[in-house]
Amino acid sequence: MKKLTLLSTALFISLNLASASMMAAADTPVQTKKDDALTLCRLPEMGIRSDVGLGFPRIGTRLRTLGDVKVTVLFVDFSDVPATQTPQQVMSIISPQAEKYYEAVSYGKLRLHFVSSYQWLRMGKSSVDYHFGRGAPFETQRSYMQEAVMRAGKSIDYS
Repeated sequence: MKKLTLLSTALFISLNLASASMMAAADTPVQTKKDDALTLCRLPEMGIRSDVGLGFPRIGTRLRTLGDVKVTVLFVDFSDVPATQTPQQVMSIISPQAEKYYEAVSYGKLRLHFVSSYQWLRMGKSSVDYHFGRGAPFETQRSYMQEAVMRAGKSIDYS
């Protein structure tokens, strides 16, 4: 397990939906106008998975897909997999490539803005205790994110 990739062990990205909406217990659809000409063309939200939302009405607590989106980046490491690079080195793996990618695939309609304090936050458990892996349930991910946000304390502005 110590051979986890740097990104999966050391980089935590909090898509800034603000703590309350990101940690919301239930997603609520955003209502659309009944006379909206696109209504007939829109795929219905099936609600099959809680971690992916495809279709309409759009879930209001999900990340916006248009405009400026602030992304707060928290860098975390673990006692069994300590960081071996600076936060700046790790950030250079994703930025500015991520911003350019999303601006390109959205035809300029989505602009990401990464914000970070560039400090390592030591998580309270070993990496294996967080049960990383593809398809991890949202509750597992939420618990991990909540701990990282708690460890960052009030030094991070999520607004």
